[in-house]
Amino acid sequence: MIPFMSAVIYSQARNAFADIFDAAVAHAPTRIARRRSGEAVLIGHDDLLALTESFAFHPAVYFEPQGVSIWLPELELWGRGADFDAAREDLVDEVRQYVEEYLADERLRTAPNHRPHAPWLVRAMLLDDAQLAETLFAEPDEPR
Repeated sequence: MIPFMSAVIYSQARNAFADIFDAAVAHAPTRIARRRSGEAVLIGHDDLLALTESFAFHPAVYFEPQGVSIWLPELELWGRGADFDAAREDLVDEVRQYVEEYLADERLRTAPNHRPHAPWLVRAMLLDDAQLAETLFAEPDEPR
């Protein structure tokens, strides 16, 4: 049995990884502690997606004589193309590249001007390209 309130020691987690993984998928995240590295949490994909659901994207589309530009303020990125579909595809590519760079570079993750992007980057990371395009251009929810 895996304890859920206190952190599991890394060596124990390694030995019980299948159980911890199954618990995470079953909506029971597990804290894992390692003396030299601090703590981490193994959480299920669907749970993390649900936790980031409130971080909506609000792209601004600009139809210009030379083409279409789309500004994504949450990540401070532009997508550009000859038409809307090309600009949308370019924006998805830009988001994908930014996610890769962000995950690969600790300096980027800890930079004061990039840290606020984290929830939207996690959300983007969890989605495939079709889901990301759909999420970027989702209709706004009704006010609650």
